[in-house]
Amino acid sequence: MTHLLVLVLNKPELIPQVTKAFRKVGVKGATVIDSVGMGRAKAEPQLVPLIAGLMRGLDDGHQYNKTILSVIEEEDVLRRVVLEIDSLVDFDQAGSGILFTLPVDLVRGMKISGKTDTTRRS
Repeated sequence: MTHLLVLVLNKPELIPQVTKAFRKVGVKGATVIDSVGMGRAKAEPQLVPLIAGLMRGLDDGHQYNKTILSVIEEEDVLRRVVLEIDSLVDFDQAGSGILFTLPVDLVRGMKISGKTDTTRRS
């Protein structure tokens, strides 16, 4: 079964190690997105994107989160990448991040099992 792996990483400095781990176990691709947690978003006024970009340059050292999304078909690859991430991120430590997976019923735009898309029906 195909899964979506979602990793919200509160330690952006680990991104190089995480992406290396993805490649090591055979994850074919992932998307890395800058993200902000609800607490930080609530604490900051809503800023025009240009001003927000300038504020990041002047920030007090607190970095923003990174959210990594990856569609993974092979169960073994999913299991191995989770083990690799667990070795890099201590999820028992408050504020380190969160990892979860979701089943994927439909994929368009990537090759899955020799097909260009997959539709699963119950």
